Amino acid sequence: MTFAPRDFRCASGETPCALDVPLRGEVERTVDVSAERDGATFTYLVSELTLPRATENAYLEAAAIGADFDGIDSGMGDGSASATCERFAPDLPSILEPGVRGVDNQFATSILSSFEDGLDPLGCPGAQTRGCLDWLLHEDLRAGRLLLSVEVRGVDSFEHDPAVEVAVYAVRVPGGGPPALDEDSLAPGQTLETVATLAPPSPGTILHGRLDVSWAELRLPRERFGYPDQLSRPRLRAAICEDGLFHAYLAALTPVDVLAEQWAGARSPFGGTVDAETARGTLEAVADVTPSAGDPTVCEQISLAYGLEAVPASRTP
Repeated sequence: MTFAPRDFRCASGETPCALDVPLRGEVERTVDVSAERDGATFTYLVSELTLPRATENAYLEAAAIGADFDGIDSGMGDGSASATCERFAPDLPSILEPGVRGVDNQFATSILSSFEDGLDPLGCPGAQTRGCLDWLLHEDLRAGRLLLSVEVRGVDSFEHDPAVEVAVYAVRVPGGGPPALDEDSLAPGQTLETVATLAPPSPGTILHGRLDVSWAELRLPRERFGYPDQLSRPRLRAAICEDGLFHAYLAALTPVDVLAEQWAGARSPFGGTVDAETARGTLEAVADVTPSAGDPTVCEQISLAYGLEAVPASRTP
């Protein structure tokens, strides 16, 4: 059967341009499907969650994890006076998806450093704020404050499957407390209790061993200042097998209003705290998706992407 296109490219090589041509042709998307798993359900516990910075790919270009949300590859960005915020903001090639360009991840490229500057260094390893968000995520996983389960239902094949359902749940160790560890990471094989449905079952596909699914929204549990938690249009892409989810990312958008409210009151690197007006102005200057109705040079949402890995687990209602 022939799968629908997942990724798109520009018809020309000049940017900014619309991503409107399937990246993979029909031959690459036409595969044999089988049912050796017979519609089984597989449950995974998120064992690693990070907010990776942009880095360099094999061509020494800045690259990032994430997905396209605006249908545009802005390249280095459109600096013309008439450019919308979506075209003005630079886009990147993907680190994990070969050939994919137009990745939206402004949090990694323009905001992460400022966000970490707002953290209390005394609450960071070595009193250094750089990399502290990843450390906070790691600590929250290990302590059981941020336990997430990804459940994939109706799996006929880990290689090619045109119809699976994927849901995300907040879970906890029965009776509370931290999860079991395997060295410094969460151990596989644990049974967790369901706390809440974060993203209800949504249709997804597996093509060439890679899971792809999207939801309307997802809100991560959060008990303190730190990582973005209100996610709109989240998209999960992961290599999937019985042993876990690998080389995965959860790309999404988060509203400027929500992130500004979260950031307001954080520690300022220049002394004092960040006020709401400063937080909003800083975020609006780099927001890159959903131009506002009143001013298309200002976007209402910021793109981001979490990197994740997951191990096999069990979930009880």
